[in-house]
Amino acid sequence: NSSFEYWIVLSLIVGFLSQVLFMPLSFKLFDFQFDAAHLLKTVSYICVHAGLLTSFFYLFRDSERKKIQILAEIKERELAEKNMAKYRGRNELILDSAVEGIIGLDMKGKHTFVNPSALQILGYTEDEMIGKESFPMWRHPHQDGKNHRQQDSLIHHSTIEGVSISSKNDVFWHKDGTPILVQYSISPLRQEQNIIGSIIIFQDVTKFHHSEAELQKFSSVIEQSPTMIQITDLDGIIEYVNPAFTKITGYTSEEIMGKNPRILSSGENQPDFEDLWQKITNGETWEGEFHNKTKDGVFFWESAIISPLKNSRGVSTHYVAIKTDITEQKAMQDRLWHSENLIKMILNQIPQRIFWKDKNYNYLGANKLFASDAGFSSGEDLIGHNDFEMPWKDIANQYREDDRAIIEDGLTKLNFEEPFIDDQGNEQWVRSSKQPLIDQDGNIFGILGNFEDITERKNAEQSLKDYASALEKSNKELEDFANIASHDLQEPLRKVITFGDRLKNKHSDELSEKAQDYLKRMNDAATRMRILINDLLDFSRVASRANEFEEVDLNEILKEVLRNLEIKIEEENAQIKTKELHIIQADPSQIYRLFQNIIGNALKYCKKGVNPEIKIHSKIANREGGKIKKNLHETYCHVYIKDNGIGFDEKYLDKIFSPFQRLHGRNEYEGTGMGLAICSKIVTRHNGLLSAKSKPGKGSIFIISLPVQQIKKD
Repeated sequence: NSSFEYWIVLSLIVGFLSQVLFMPLSFKLFDFQFDAAHLLKTVSYICVHAGLLTSFFYLFRDSERKKIQILAEIKERELAEKNMAKYRGRNELILDSAVEGIIGLDMKGKHTFVNPSALQILGYTEDEMIGKESFPMWRHPHQDGKNHRQQDSLIHHSTIEGVSISSKNDVFWHKDGTPILVQYSISPLRQEQNIIGSIIIFQDVTKFHHSEAELQKFSSVIEQSPTMIQITDLDGIIEYVNPAFTKITGYTSEEIMGKNPRILSSGENQPDFEDLWQKITNGETWEGEFHNKTKDGVFFWESAIISPLKNSRGVSTHYVAIKTDITEQKAMQDRLWHSENLIKMILNQIPQRIFWKDKNYNYLGANKLFASDAGFSSGEDLIGHNDFEMPWKDIANQYREDDRAIIEDGLTKLNFEEPFIDDQGNEQWVRSSKQPLIDQDGNIFGILGNFEDITERKNAEQSLKDYASALEKSNKELEDFANIASHDLQEPLRKVITFGDRLKNKHSDELSEKAQDYLKRMNDAATRMRILINDLLDFSRVASRANEFEEVDLNEILKEVLRNLEIKIEEENAQIKTKELHIIQADPSQIYRLFQNIIGNALKYCKKGVNPEIKIHSKIANREGGKIKKNLHETYCHVYIKDNGIGFDEKYLDKIFSPFQRLHGRNEYEGTGMGLAICSKIVTRHNGLLSAKSKPGKGSIFIISLPVQQIKKD
């Protein structure tokens, strides 16, 4: 049966020959038969040793083969662990083996023995199980334990038929009714060829099922993650990339497998690879940025965290890189850098001095003008200094009190103007502002301040005040002169007109026809002169003799105007169509004059042979006539006066609102050219707008835009 037995048989044969054939024929020591017998005896010993050596050889050879098989199995297991680690990434899951439970049953299915692991898994005590039937306790296939015959169970078949059965996916039931996922094997228990029961060896694999589900979920997260994940071996060769990696880089997984990650390198702005490699080979984590390019040559930035992946013994097996595309963030940083530099440039260009301090009243920065005043070349050089170290240290206490009120009380000091005496003894003026710097949580963390030299502006303001005072005095004198002049002019004009009328009435028969024509022209000129003087007075008194603004119903004003023009309306056979107007704050006498002038013009400048038709309505809107937006626009009342008269060319629009400007001769239409000028001045005094739209022969629309509420001024 074995090589050792073979050599033992061979040694017995040789020993038999030695003892039977040679030893009995030897008659003295060391004769031929004696030596041959001893030689064969030695050969038999050699055979025994040869058998032993041969047996040892085969024994060691088989042992070495088994060792190789064991090493191969260990290698396969390490490979399996390596593959499992590939899918688990950094969060390698270590699944503990479930403890085996062992249960013995007799032929009736009653428990004969139960080990502690089975008790722990099933939740029973030993007294609760020994001698009790297994089927009602943990063997039933359904939660209620009914609607199933015991004879249909695999355990019953194994016990009755004497065959071993195993199951990898079954359910046992815990004492509290919780299902337990198990894999088990059942074998018949024999005694002298008789089956006396069965033995069940099972494992609780619920955790394994949960772990598999978690692993699948974890793998799904990696596969669906928008973050790039890359796993390399210890030589830096790529073994796995997730879909996000292939989507961003443009390489397929087949194209990237087996390659070094530097295939993506753009060749510029690269990190220190020596430092990277040293850190991860020492078991540390490296963080940094790469400037890479896709398969199509498109450059992009990525932020990476590279860490070693270790097995359960703490030995690094792979490197995992988690990368995020930060191209947008980089572009935003560039834009932010340019914005900061732009803001810095703007701060250095504006004529104001600007500075900012922390809560300890130390400077955090300033623009170039402020730094220059303080004796520094740039705002950065001021950082950490305070007012007691500046050229204005003599009044630093005053600034410190202002700063303390802002930091502690949150007060704001805006556009505060104050004088000071410079080194030459001249009065100078500055306008300064200070306000608290507030973070996103509403906490004060510093002070923002600015000031500017307004000495020239103050001097200009004073000059302007002096000029305005002089102008007001001049206007008053001019108004007084206009009143006196108009009074003095009115008297001789009245005499000219009076004596002209007497001469005409009493001595017209004595005058020649030519003399009568001269007399008529003289009277007409004097009458026009009187009207012109009155119009000039009205024009000058729009502002000087105006009434206070009050609530005015435009409907009532319009009715009075139409009653006053009633005769003219009848003479021209005019049609006046009006709609409901609005109530505004205004000077009623001036609004009356405004309506009368414009409607009077519409009656005067009508087309010959065509009855005048005038339409009047109003609407509420913003200043431009559009929709009113709350807190953005004032409310205006727009009054539209439309006629069908002769119209005018809109290129003369600015001209018709100026004094003494006429588009027609006196022979065609009477007037002084002051009516619309007075209207324009009235509207201006009411903070409104007066405009018109017209075409020659197509009529005109005059638009009067007046605020509904007048702003009260000091």
